[in-house]
Amino acid sequence: MYELGGGSVAKVRNLHRYVKVWNYRLMRIVHYLEYREWQRQRVQTNDTMIGLLAGSKLASQTLMLTAGSKLLMSDIFPDIGHVRRIILTTGKAREVLEDAEQLLGILAVRRVMALQEDLMVGRLELLEKM
Repeated sequence: MYELGGGSVAKVRNLHRYVKVWNYRLMRIVHYLEYREWQRQRVQTNDTMIGLLAGSKLASQTLMLTAGSKLLMSDIFPDIGHVRRIILTTGKAREVLEDAEQLLGILAVRRVMALQEDLMVGRLELLEKM
């Protein structure tokens, strides 16, 4: 007897049957469309959060060039779309960017939890149909 996978025991003469079932189960995971979509969204969420974290640090470093300025962000960077809505000096904007890591972490955790919940609900619905 041999131990396979999650502790299943099979005799040598039945090994080929177990392997086929195991391969079939593995294929079901690969072909589960909602799982592949979840994987894609998980990677996209991770890439987005890493991009935002890096972007906030890059922006903070860029604003160091304007240290001591009393001008508002919209006066220094008039061609950047959303900057007109920010009524902050560059020093205050830099402080906000430095503190962005914690807030982005909180947002990322909520997004990941929502993705996980959606995947699990989808799996439970699939099991109900079987």
